[in-house]
Amino acid sequence: MADETYKFGPYTIYQKESFYSTDLSYAFVNLRPVLPGFPYYQI
Repeated sequence: MADETYKFGPYTIYQKESFYSTDLSYAFVNLRPVLPGFPYYQI
């Protein structure tokens, strides 16, 4: 049984890396944020 995969540009996202999916969409976490400053506040 093969894992289901999704294409995101040149990258392959495996179903086990996705935390939510529907027939029309899927959601996963980006490990490297695009913008600096996360978290939005400093302690």
